[in-house]
Amino acid sequence: MIRKILLNRNCFISLIYVFLSAFIKNDFLTYFYFAFLFSAEVYDLLKGRYENIVCQILLLIPLMGLTAVDKISLANIYTVVFSVFMLCFNRGYGHSKRVLLCYCAFVAVDFVRFLVFSQTVGLTEIMGAVFFYLSIYASVVAYEIIMKNKNRALFSSSFVFGTLLSILYGFIVRFLEGGIAFAMINTNILTRNAGASGDPNYFGLYIGISISLLLAWVVLKKTRVLGCSLLMLFLGFMGMSSSSRMYYVILAFIAFVAFVYLIRQLFSKDRLKALMVLLLLFVSGFALKDSIMPNIDYILYRTTNESDVTNGRLDLVDRYVSYMDTNDIKPVTGIGIPRYNYRSGIVLSSGSAPYAHNLYIELYVTQGGLGVVILFTVVLIVLFRSRDRIGFVGLLPAMVFLICGLGINIIEVDSFYVLFALIICFANKEAL
Repeated sequence: MIRKILLNRNCFISLIYVFLSAFIKNDFLTYFYFAFLFSAEVYDLLKGRYENIVCQILLLIPLMGLTAVDKISLANIYTVVFSVFMLCFNRGYGHSKRVLLCYCAFVAVDFVRFLVFSQTVGLTEIMGAVFFYLSIYASVVAYEIIMKNKNRALFSSSFVFGTLLSILYGFIVRFLEGGIAFAMINTNILTRNAGASGDPNYFGLYIGISISLLLAWVVLKKTRVLGCSLLMLFLGFMGMSSSSRMYYVILAFIAFVAFVYLIRQLFSKDRLKALMVLLLLFVSGFALKDSIMPNIDYILYRTTNESDVTNGRLDLVDRYVSYMDTNDIKPVTGIGIPRYNYRSGIVLSSGSAPYAHNLYIELYVTQGGLGVVILFTVVLIVLFRSRDRIGFVGLLPAMVFLICGLGINIIEVDSFYVLFALIICFANKEAL
């Protein structure tokens, strides 16, 4: 599957761009990459190759830290262009009366909250909100495209490939700075590996989701077991240098699920494959122990020797909860999603307006108690309405998101909504 992706024009150019960017720090390279991708996007849209667009968005998400100019992400712009085209010029996806009604109802309610709870609203704020809602529409369209496409593994493989590109960028940069040991081991808070993701916690999130997608593929298809297992081991190992405590939590969780599955396979007809994977785990652990243990030791140090284990996140939670308690309406309705951090008026000593850095607080602040209940009800209905469900392993990507959501902001990252679509699709066997 990776070979097929490399034959894709956009993916091959992305590989070249990431490789060159690790050696050359030049904005012209990024501008050229922008121009190529957007030209290719227009071409694919006119030709009706919508699956290429969704795959490219999924590939760009793990590269958002690298592919941004003036803090504007290429993935977000790419998503908005796709959404506008599909909304205005294509009637095949996202245009059923039920879908449009639900989408318009959500946008209307959220936009009213955005206006009501904004002290000042200018053109910039309104346009930002419009772009955000267009990204949500892109996720609706992406969900339908993924579910209707016969080659559905291509979408998950594109995200995994994007994660590999992020790892490649981080490895080269760190290798050039400090050699092979520095590329794999981190023992300093100032030198954490973020790959091309821009932040070590998001880097760990992308790797965790990629591993869970691969594990679901192995469990359901039971093909390419050895190759996928090697890839999962590589991903898991490279993520350790992020020193993200949340990443280690999800890695331990996925490892436990995988181990239980392997033990079960020892009593089935696939026992030979299970034994090979267990042997691979043992050999890999022994061979890489000199790199694994320093990373683990540093994670333990970060957990026990810092004055504030949450790096100030609990303080943010308290401040947002206090903000919501300033009147009786906010806890019920929320204040709407776009730019909620600015509109809340919460400011750090540095002068910045912080996000909540917690998915659940974000949902509470933006949707209120009533909105959270409705949202989770809708998601559960979508996940479990199919008779042909994947089961527990199909929910792993979603569970990784929910676990990582304890420590990072998710809800206002525009292009993440296309990733949400992929994750929801994975709860159904038809998505494979």
